[in-house]
Amino acid sequence: VINMSIGGLPLLNDGNNARAILYNNIIDAYNIQMFISAGNEGAGMNTVGDPSVATKVVSVGSYVTAATWRADYGSDAAYDDNLHGFSSRGPREDGGFKPNIVAPGAAISTIPTWMPGGPVGGTYLLPPGYAMLNGTSMASPQATGAAALLLGAAKGGGDEDADPFTVTAAQLRQAIDSSA
Repeated sequence: VINMSIGGLPLLNDGNNARAILYNNIIDAYNIQMFISAGNEGAGMNTVGDPSVATKVVSVGSYVTAATWRADYGSDAAYDDNLHGFSSRGPREDGGFKPNIVAPGAAISTIPTWMPGGPVGGTYLLPPGYAMLNGTSMASPQATGAAALLLGAAKGGGDEDADPFTVTAAQLRQAIDSSA
């Protein structure tokens, strides 16, 4: 599995451009699955970014629970389960289903230790070397890690001769899509 947190809002996000074709071909040729952040251009429809619009890429939007919202932002969320307001939404220009999944998109993470701690709006100040980061670039690594654990479980599923590389990228996508 590969995580990529890059992209932007193309003029036409139909998954039919050179980069999307290249990523689809890489997934097929090397039997790897790419997870790419959907973008932070929400909340409007059809704001999912390139290259996460590629058909075989798993595009990941940003999700937050009410409990995380309270801890991170010091206020109440409207619902128990929420999309971050910034999270890009679909569909693709041609009606394609993107983003495919959502994952936690807010995290306290490390920054260079010489930098002052980042404030967490309305709640508290973090110590030097830590900041609150938000975005689909936080969500995509979460989803990629979950997929890696799923592949690891496939190898450890009771058959010592099982090989996670016999699981195809298409099978992994299907498992994620059908259980999301």
